[in-house]
Amino acid sequence: MTTHCIGTVKGPGETPNEFTVIAPDPARQAKFGEFVYYVTDVDGDQRNILGRITGRRAVRLLPDSFMADPGVPPAQMAELLGYDSGANELFELTVTVLGYHSATFGDFINPRVPPSGGAPVYIAEDELLSAVLSKRKQGDGGSAHLGSLLSRPADAVPVALDVRGFTSTHLAIIASTGSGKSYLAGVLLEELMLPHNRAAVLVVDPHGEYATLQEMQNHSRFAQGNYKPVVRVFKPDDVRVRIDTLTLADLRYLLPNLSEKMQYQLGRAYSFAMRSFNDKFTIEQLKYAVRQVAEGARADDDDAISEDDPT
Repeated sequence: MTTHCIGTVKGPGETPNEFTVIAPDPARQAKFGEFVYYVTDVDGDQRNILGRITGRRAVRLLPDSFMADPGVPPAQMAELLGYDSGANELFELTVTVLGYHSATFGDFINPRVPPSGGAPVYIAEDELLSAVLSKRKQGDGGSAHLGSLLSRPADAVPVALDVRGFTSTHLAIIASTGSGKSYLAGVLLEELMLPHNRAAVLVVDPHGEYATLQEMQNHSRFAQGNYKPVVRVFKPDDVRVRIDTLTLADLRYLLPNLSEKMQYQLGRAYSFAMRSFNDKFTIEQLKYAVRQVAEGARADDDDAISEDDPT
């Protein structure tokens, strides 16, 4: 995409991080979410200040009289009367400032100074967006390719995350129902398993949404040299947890409908089992502890084990 001026700065917006632009936009390039920029001087250097279009309203359109007859398209009426609708439509765009990209900080820096009125505003080139929106290039080690920018043609602006950025801390995928949260998580998992990443991943999948990841084991895209991902799926019946590895809070979570008295008795039985069996006990021994405290044994009595001890 070549440099293309779409409009002129009108003035500040409603917030300090916004400004407005007047644009004819005959080609309908100024879409919601589109990236634009203006050029300004920052500390003696010319910087491209990037922003996104977050609002659009018409300030001049076809005359209402051109729409009097529903059977005649307004554009046809304008043509018959020699009215150039493309040259007479004007829109006011609201642009939210992101800032200029700093290679040193690897992030956007807001200049905190609005653009001057009358400054030209340009559609951001694909090359510019590719350079600043992705910290990693697609296919590089440590990259996770998500797709391409929605407002541009497919693959024009690839978007890739830095794997270290979300695996070393936390990542939350927040969106409305049906918007593709699980799909995005699946894409990230696949990217982590590609040869240029070779990550080890543990997935807790209570809804069974990611079992199809097993298919990647036999897909040529995921193999390179001696590397091939191995995916193991553990069904609930395949998982065994030692009862003595659970805390009292874990047991109460697994038994959510206990009354306060029952929770109290469970706590006494848990303490009894921990002390009586040296922190190593089975489910039968925990049941035995429940019976003991119900019959009056003290939870802190190490000698309160009777002859019917299940061990």
